[in-house]
Amino acid sequence: MKILSLFITGLLSFVLQSSHAASYPTQPIKIIIGFAPGSSLDTFTRVIAQKLSERVKQSVIVENRPGAGGNIGAESVAKAAPDGYTLLACNTGLAIAPAIYTKLNYSPGKDLIGVTLMASMPHVLVAPINLPANTIPELLALAKTQPGKLNFGSAGVGNADHLAGELLRSVGKIDIVHIPYKGGAQAMTDTISGNVSLFFSGLPGALPMIEAGKVKPLGVSTTQRHWSLPNVPAIAEGLPGFDETLWYALMAPAGTPQDIIQVLWGEVAAVLKQPDTIVSMKKMGADPSALTSKQFQAFFVEETNKWGKIIQDAGIRAD
Repeated sequence: MKILSLFITGLLSFVLQSSHAASYPTQPIKIIIGFAPGSSLDTFTRVIAQKLSERVKQSVIVENRPGAGGNIGAESVAKAAPDGYTLLACNTGLAIAPAIYTKLNYSPGKDLIGVTLMASMPHVLVAPINLPANTIPELLALAKTQPGKLNFGSAGVGNADHLAGELLRSVGKIDIVHIPYKGGAQAMTDTISGNVSLFFSGLPGALPMIEAGKVKPLGVSTTQRHWSLPNVPAIAEGLPGFDETLWYALMAPAGTPQDIIQVLWGEVAAVLKQPDTIVSMKKMGADPSALTSKQFQAFFVEETNKWGKIIQDAGIRAD
């Protein structure tokens, strides 16, 4: 009888789980971004949200909740109802958070579940036009002759572009000062004006400024050159050992039914394959991914471990 009872309980659970997908979604979906409007994550997410809305026949609302390196927005999603109607658009910074923040009120690895890894791209290291360095070797030489004089901006302490700067400081053995902002748009504005020496920008924010001649690119953060900037070298060409990739993902509160996760993954994957989406992504320099939830969860663990070691070795803390 106990086995029969367990079987019936499991069957009922399966039926209930399956029933979620049959009716989902029946109301607007909200995607929270933990960064200010104008960031590369914001730009990318709004493209996906519009196309997702067309597919699911419901409004997909993007809401910015900036602060604490993206953790204010992430925490709000972690504590939201696990019903598929509140999602988190995040980037590499979420894998950084557990090591750099000691007082988080949520656990990214336990309180959130991955829907999919949507895309990846390099950061591009940009500088003011008048910076007296045009290559990575020249930059390193300049920084070493002026220790503590050059600075680098970021969208906030613990953000992915912050850690890219820390990686440059560590691998390049240079003394540069971090200046955190409340968003990438502000950091880019001060880079253009010359108040900031360096900024690891996402490609969506950097490409228009590079094309307009407002900033100059010194290198991309991946080990190989990127198709969007074929004439810009990889930082690793002038600084062996430097390797950093920016990624964008969609997550949901832990406990969200797996059938809803599967529906979301399927719809986002379909959006990423649409020709007009591909055109939009190419304009931003993004490479589509669409990893499954299980694949992304494994990837997220790897990224968390990787950045945790780097942060521990550097002794970086955000609180």
